[in-house]
Amino acid sequence: MKWTLTILLGLLLIFSIAGTAFAHGSNIVYTIDVTVNLQSMYDTGEPMAGGQVVVYAPDDPSTPWLTGTCDEEGRFSFTPD
Repeated sequence: MKWTLTILLGLLLIFSIAGTAFAHGSNIVYTIDVTVNLQSMYDTGEPMAGGQVVVYAPDDPSTPWLTGTCDEEGRFSFTPD
């Protein structure tokens, strides 16, 4: 019982010292066909309208192959070479 109380007090101390952080989570759903389609949404379900997309080729991961912007519904599509 003492160790449980000690752990609880320790956690309370840790959480009281930590600052508050605010951030958006995200959820990306994609399908691969002849065309790659993706839809990006915040964890609230709101689409990432205007979200920036950068696509890299597998053989050159340091140079963007394609850049673009998601539409109002958070959708972006492209066809690889």
